[in-house]
Amino acid sequence: MKATIVGLGREGVALARYLSRHGHQVTVTDAKSETDLGDAIQQLAGVPVSYALGGHPAEVLDGADVIYLSAGVRRDVPPFSGRSNISSETALFFERCPAPIVGITGSAGKTTTTTLIGEMLAQGSKRVLVGGNIGRPLIDEVDGITTGDRVVLELSSFQLEYLERSPAVAVVTNITPNHLDRHPSMQAYIDAKANIVTHQSTADVAILNAADPESSALSARTRARILRFNGRDAKLQGDRLLLRGHDSEYELCRAGELQLPGRHNVDNVLAASLAAFVCGIAPQAIRDVAVRFKGVQHRLQLVRELDGVAFYNDSIATAPERTLAALAVFQRPVVLIAGGRDKHLPVEGLADEATRKVRAAVLLGEASGLLQEAFEAAKDRNRTDQPTIKRVDDLREAVCAARQLAQTGDVVLLSPACTSYDMFKDFEERGRAFVKLVEAL
Repeated sequence: MKATIVGLGREGVALARYLSRHGHQVTVTDAKSETDLGDAIQQLAGVPVSYALGGHPAEVLDGADVIYLSAGVRRDVPPFSGRSNISSETALFFERCPAPIVGITGSAGKTTTTTLIGEMLAQGSKRVLVGGNIGRPLIDEVDGITTGDRVVLELSSFQLEYLERSPAVAVVTNITPNHLDRHPSMQAYIDAKANIVTHQSTADVAILNAADPESSALSARTRARILRFNGRDAKLQGDRLLLRGHDSEYELCRAGELQLPGRHNVDNVLAASLAAFVCGIAPQAIRDVAVRFKGVQHRLQLVRELDGVAFYNDSIATAPERTLAALAVFQRPVVLIAGGRDKHLPVEGLADEATRKVRAAVLLGEASGLLQEAFEAAKDRNRTDQPTIKRVDDLREAVCAARQLAQTGDVVLLSPACTSYDMFKDFEERGRAFVKLVEAL
C-alpha cells in the first residue's frame, strides 16, 4: 500500500516508522526544506522512506492509497480538499489500539489533567501509556500494547476534528474560544471537540464540567454514561475536594494541600480524580498523587525569585482565557509579559482584568499593537492609569524590561495570551527561552 504522510513533526516521524515496519511504501511531504527538517530526517535514518520536501507535489498525493495529515494541516483547503482518502495518525491509532483509551480534551487544562490521570492510573496494576497531543505519538508503540494496558491520550481539536471513534472514557475540561484562526467559527471548534464523546457507546463514560456550559452541553451529543465534576460526582465544597461513587462520598484532600496553584487547577484535579476513580483506582491512591503533584513545565512554573520578585513561566497560555486564569492565582501585583501571534480571540476581558491586577504590561510580537489598543481602551473605560505599557522587540528585551518595571513583592509573569509561532517553534521553546533568560539575570 502506498502511504503519503503530510508533515514531518514528531507525529509524522512516528507514523513513518510504523507504516514502514508494516510494509507500506511511505512518502513524506512537507512544506519545509530538507535543511529545516534535518533533525526529523536524521531520526528516520535507515527507514525506507521517500521525501518530497519544500511543497506538496500532486504526484505524491494523487498516487497515494492513503494520505495521513498531521494534526496541524488543514484538510479543507487545496491540495487536500475533496480527497476521500485522508486519515491521520490519531485515527489510525484508535483503529489499531487494543487497550481501553482515556481521552482528554478542553480549551485549557488538557496537559495537566492528562498527566495527572496517567500518574493516578499508574497506582493500579495495569501498565499505563500516556501520549497524544502531550508530545508523545503512540502509533510507533501500538504493536506492543495489549488489552490489559491503559492508554491516556491528550486530544486537541485538530486531532478530534474528523475522528470517527471516541475513547472509552472521555474527559472535557472546558470549552472556551480558542484556535479561531484555524476553525472557521466557534461552533466548528465546539463540533471538533464534541467528537471525543459523539461516537461513544452506552458502555462508555463521558466526564464533563458542570460549571462550564459548553462542556456540560456535550451530554446531549453522546450515548455514554455522564459524570460531572464541579457537580454531583466530584466537587469542591468549602475547601474539601469530594468524590462520590459506589453510594459513598470520599474526601480526597483539602484545596490547600494541593501544590498546584489556582482554582482552575482544582478543576483539573477533580476531573482527573473522577477519571481515575472510574478506572478502578482507590481514593487513597488518587489523593496521594493529587497532593504531591507539582505540575507540568511551562504552566505557572516558578522559575526563581530575585530581589523579592517571583518570575513565573506560563508559556502554555496561548489564549486570553488562560492568561486570565493565571492572573487569578496571584494576589501580588503582576508585571505581565504578553504577545505573540493573534488567534482572533476576544481580548477585552483580559484587558479589563489587567487594569485591576497588572502593574505593567510588556508586549511583544505580532499581536503587541492589538493588545496595546485593547489595554489602552480598558484604561479609558475603567478610568485608571494602570497598567503601564511597554512594547519591545523580543523576549530578551521583554525580560529585561519586566525586571526594571517590577518592584519588590511583585510577580513577573510570562503568560502571553497568544501563540508563539511568530518568534518560536512552539510554546515549549518560548518557555525554555524565558527560563534561560530569567536564570541568567
